[in-house]
Amino acid sequence: MKSVRPLIYAAILAGTASTASASDHDIGLNVGSLGIGPQIGWTLSPGNFHGRLSLGLIDYPESAVAEGIEYDGDLELKNIALLGDYYPFGGIFRISAGVIVNDNAFSATGKVDAGDEYTAGGETYTAGAGDTATGEITFDSLAPYIGIGFGRASSSKGLSFTADLGVMSLGGASASIDIASRDPALQAEASRYATSAESALEDELDALALYPVIQVGALYRF
Repeated sequence: MKSVRPLIYAAILAGTASTASASDHDIGLNVGSLGIGPQIGWTLSPGNFHGRLSLGLIDYPESAVAEGIEYDGDLELKNIALLGDYYPFGGIFRISAGVIVNDNAFSATGKVDAGDEYTAGGETYTAGAGDTATGEITFDSLAPYIGIGFGRASSSKGLSFTADLGVMSLGGASASIDIASRDPALQAEASRYATSAESALEDELDALALYPVIQVGALYRF
């Protein structure tokens, strides 16, 4: 009986160690074109399917020129991504798809010089002293995503690194431009120009409907 007990104890310890190393969840941190933020993930089928939810935030200064007016402002990235990963070969290569809830926006103040003329869509605006220009760009709140990447598919314990390359469909962009003239007699002209500039800018932004996503990160599975 004494010789059997060590074997029983060893089996119990082995089972406990195996269970402890087989967590189905991981946490991590991502950084890239969606911003920087945390991620949680879970194994749906070891070696085949994995799900993850990540948050990306960043706010940085950005300049842009729209219909002749230079704007200085802030680009705010706020993204929540819910993605599913499929590992077709059971290794580290994965195909990913899902949806990204985005609250990305660009808001800025434009620089206009008194006496300069700006034209958009056939409408001309002549800037006066003290005139101000503001602009904002927003996008559809739901963006489908598809891409490829690399990351561990197993549920074994430890630290690993990930990378993603894909595109998110931003849909139609919405532009808002406001020109405030110090001369009330010229406000109608400024407003007509602003309306035409908004339409022209939205047409230009159609080319950016597919936003490139490049992310790298690290995750730890308990």
